[in-house]
Amino acid sequence: MADENNNNAVEPQVEEVKQEPKFIHLNVRSKYSVLEGLCDADSVLSVCKEYNMPAVAITNKDNIFDGVQFTWAAGGAGIQPIIGQALAISNPELDKNLRPQSPFYVIALVQNEIGYKNFMQLTSQAFINSKTMDGPQISLDYLLEHNEGIIILTGSVFTGPLAYFLKEKNRYDDAKFYLAKLKGAFGDRVYVELQRHGLYEEKLIEADLINLAYELDVGLVATNEARFMKKEQSNGLEVMMAIHDSKVIADETRRSYSPEYYFKTPDEMCELFTDIPEATENTIQIAKRCGFHIPTGHFHMPAWQDPSGDDETTVLERMSREGFEQKLKDFVFPDCKNEEEIAETRKKYEDRLAFELKIINQMGFPGYFLVVSDFCKWSLENGVPVGPGRGSGAGSIVAWVLDITGIDPIRYGLFFERFLNPERVSLPDFDIDFCQENRHKTIEYVQKFYGYDRVCAIITFGKLKAKGCIRDVGRVLGLGFGQVSKIAGLVPDDAKTIEKAINAEDRLRDLYDADEDVRQMLDIAMQIEGSIRQTGVHAAGVIISPQPIVDVNPLFQDPGSDVPATQFEGKYVEPAGMVKFDFLGLKTLTTIKYALDLIHEQGIELDIRKISLDDDKTYDLLCEGDSVGVFQVESPGMQDLLKRLQPHDIEQLSAQLALYRPGPLESGMLDDFVECRHGRQDPHYPHPCLEPILKETFGVILYQEQVMQIAQKYAGYTLGGADMLRRAMGKKKPEEMAKQTSTFVEGAKKTQNVEEKDSKELFSLIEKFAGYGFNKAHSLAYAFISYQTAYLKANYREEFMAASMSLDRGNPDKVITLKEDLDFGKVPLLAPCINHSTARFEVEQYEGVKHVRFALNAVKGSGDEPAKLITEERKKNGKFKDIFDVMERLTPASMNKRLFETFTYAGAFDCFGHERGFLIANMNVLLQYMNESSKEAASDQMSLFGSEALERPKLKNADGLDQIEQLELEEKSLGFFLSDHPLSAYAEELEKLKSELIDIKDLEEKAKKSTRGSIKIAGAIADFNEKKTQSGGRMGIVKISDFTGVQEVAIFPNQYESAKSVLEEGMPIAITARLKYNEGRLSVMAENIEALDSQTMNATAIRIRLNNHLAIAEVANLLEGQQNGGTACFINYNLEDVGDVVIKLAKYIKLNRKFFYNLKQIEGIELTE
Repeated sequence: MADENNNNAVEPQVEEVKQEPKFIHLNVRSKYSVLEGLCDADSVLSVCKEYNMPAVAITNKDNIFDGVQFTWAAGGAGIQPIIGQALAISNPELDKNLRPQSPFYVIALVQNEIGYKNFMQLTSQAFINSKTMDGPQISLDYLLEHNEGIIILTGSVFTGPLAYFLKEKNRYDDAKFYLAKLKGAFGDRVYVELQRHGLYEEKLIEADLINLAYELDVGLVATNEARFMKKEQSNGLEVMMAIHDSKVIADETRRSYSPEYYFKTPDEMCELFTDIPEATENTIQIAKRCGFHIPTGHFHMPAWQDPSGDDETTVLERMSREGFEQKLKDFVFPDCKNEEEIAETRKKYEDRLAFELKIINQMGFPGYFLVVSDFCKWSLENGVPVGPGRGSGAGSIVAWVLDITGIDPIRYGLFFERFLNPERVSLPDFDIDFCQENRHKTIEYVQKFYGYDRVCAIITFGKLKAKGCIRDVGRVLGLGFGQVSKIAGLVPDDAKTIEKAINAEDRLRDLYDADEDVRQMLDIAMQIEGSIRQTGVHAAGVIISPQPIVDVNPLFQDPGSDVPATQFEGKYVEPAGMVKFDFLGLKTLTTIKYALDLIHEQGIELDIRKISLDDDKTYDLLCEGDSVGVFQVESPGMQDLLKRLQPHDIEQLSAQLALYRPGPLESGMLDDFVECRHGRQDPHYPHPCLEPILKETFGVILYQEQVMQIAQKYAGYTLGGADMLRRAMGKKKPEEMAKQTSTFVEGAKKTQNVEEKDSKELFSLIEKFAGYGFNKAHSLAYAFISYQTAYLKANYREEFMAASMSLDRGNPDKVITLKEDLDFGKVPLLAPCINHSTARFEVEQYEGVKHVRFALNAVKGSGDEPAKLITEERKKNGKFKDIFDVMERLTPASMNKRLFETFTYAGAFDCFGHERGFLIANMNVLLQYMNESSKEAASDQMSLFGSEALERPKLKNADGLDQIEQLELEEKSLGFFLSDHPLSAYAEELEKLKSELIDIKDLEEKAKKSTRGSIKIAGAIADFNEKKTQSGGRMGIVKISDFTGVQEVAIFPNQYESAKSVLEEGMPIAITARLKYNEGRLSVMAENIEALDSQTMNATAIRIRLNNHLAIAEVANLLEGQQNGGTACFINYNLEDVGDVVIKLAKYIKLNRKFFYNLKQIEGIELTE
């Protein structure tokens, strides 16, 4: 069915059919039509075979997102795929409101290779135009210019250009003119499209469409615009399109489609058009004219153009040799003892380099290595940190000498074949970690260097998944939010589909069976589940092409991105010939950069890539489990393993990262490793020849590279063949495993003279551990980053913690954790300050002690822009002299009411000596003054003569906040208590409970040792939330803070009701609780809760002794606000020449926590009950 003019078309492998086809669908919308179609390629192709339909076209609205998988699936089914799209053409006319009309849609079908090239231009340009137009569309002239190799169908009654004119009176000639223009360019490759869904609009214009076709000698073609496979799926489409348009089913203005838009049989289509048989016959002729498959298997490798004019092979050899000599000098030869050892080492490294270069050149990848090396080197030279490696790429010495990776693969026993296997042709794939904050600079460099038209991103798809799909469908059907949320909540997290969820969850099945509305909702949800809901752009993937990408791959334009993306998603873009590079953003690299910047400010130059790997302070820190903020090892489980394992070199740290995974944890490998590491258990080696391979992991087969080594040494595999074995073990295909078993047994006999029984046992053992095996190159590379962060924390703790807090400032829970770690390390944290803080946490020196200063943009309610503006103003014009100076120099863009309030509560204005309550009381006056000052400044800039300075407003007197209230508001602004802690007011109560209480910081260690019995903690409530249980009851989740940390506590329904009266933020409470520790996670479950001051609050009388006459006025003011309570108050005062005087107040007073806290702040009093 290939076009006779297409010499390069791939001949379809169409199965032999019993009879000539009657009809072929040329207008089908798949699930990739973004909530506009329900058909999926597999169902379409299956039905095509059933209907004796040897070809079919998928024509999604605006895109060919599923073009590659459709091509593959069709080839496998023996069906000719026809590549097409519903293509938007701009309508130049305006509506009654003088706004552009919605675009027309025509169906564009690809005939051949030239047609596909033109088609890529059309579909790509439509998306690119969407940045300046209302949705993807192209002009009619652009379509006509790119007509070769494309067939056009004129569209439906709703969106086709001919229908647009014919539905209006006296516009037949306009329709005729439009069709004539199409025919002028496309000739006999344009067809007037007829559809019969029983709609009034179709009947209204059909005669005119036929007349137009006959007048202009244009063919007719019948389509059904199939949007779903079966008639009964029409409700699913209705709901799907309502989701797309944010409508509900009850909305009469929503778009709607007839149930007739299903994938009709050829007989049904022929019956529909029995009066116009040429319309169905032409579908066969069109299919015969379309003979193109999207090409796969040929890679468009970006070319390296060297200024010297040398070819890529020569350049790679030269640059590798240059880097090789430098790496030997810096990292290898310093460990050699004499010249003889240097010579031996050089030969070993040179042999490996020559071997890798030979393979790279043979496989045609020198340009790839040069491209990656170039942007890595540029990054390192331009302040964009690059990670030491990721994945198997760290096994290449060429990558190391070209600065793609930072690890010597020979020193650490890494294999090139794990990355690039000469026995398995596949693209190399370097995953590169870049500083998260500056990664965009490297991508911009690549765009500029290779050309903006040759670099693009990769599209991603968000699909309708089980829970989200149920919520969307429920909303559209008008079901209650609570009911829908409850039903969605019953879907198990591991249920991949709604159907599996119904089968797995009895409560969901019962609702499905008993409730008709629920059944309807779930039935529709199952129909549309898996459809594309939205598009996005891959966070890391970048395509680099040797020619304009639009010439080889269709482009998509995300509205939120300046960089276009491929229309094919990641797993299909490479088979379609594009070469992908992963520019991964790693926050830890930014943390390291921030820390190095702070260290540099103190005059210390530190190259993190050249630090000693034998630093005792670093390993001491790790062995103590002091790893909060340290890459990959900061979880409680990892901290525990650090203490058990006691790593003292980079290989042991690498092993820890590889061991702490579900497989090794469950198999006992981790325990064996730890016991052998400390000599409490002897390692077991399955065969003497394996001891050198497994010695570093104490007999445990931990790494994939060890599997390869075993196959090489024990069974005579090449390393390339051993990599094939490793992959086969991962896939577990029976036929391949049988073949590998035989090869292994034969090789073991020949290489080590091992009997079949023994070699099969070892093969089974390897197969078992291969499932747990980890990529050593990846583990080692990440161990380097773990070590680097640990080194910084051990040697520059303040700088490292400040950098960590800067990067996690948007994560309140993490900031609290880091603050607790500051306390643990005895590093003082200073409050934010308008005169010292910046947009990062900084390090300041006071009396020879380093402090960390809180960042302006880490205050809740603040942000990067205000912090930046304040910092820039301070750098430009010096520190602010007072609060008026702040108002005069800042503008509403950098200081609004909310920010003023939260800065005040956080203590950012404390440097001016005002009480926080005073500033809040005068906030409106001050902000009004700022607005007037800002306007005055703008006016002065426009005038030749300055005006008189504004008079500063008078501020009213106001009391400060009481200490409890101030702390509560401070905690709201910072996320934790900083200047003091509410528990400070309860020293006496805490002293009484001292023998019973445990510090929050010690809970985890307590739980690890034993979870039997109960414990008691005391603290202030930092956060409280009420939740509904699945059974309908109510429970509480409270975060409690003491002097040592913060802990979340669950309060189940049976305790919750009785405890509700004391559960308010800031309330000091004592909790008796049970502990649970599972998989590195601590859980605390309350058994009893009471106010910490419950006994004091219920006292019938209190006695205040005044030892300082200056305190009388303060006590009197405080007592004024506590009248009309139930507690008698006695004042003791010693009068000279009289002795003790006792005064009983006439009115009883109220007792509460604020009263006691503020009373204890007054100097010269004693309080007794």
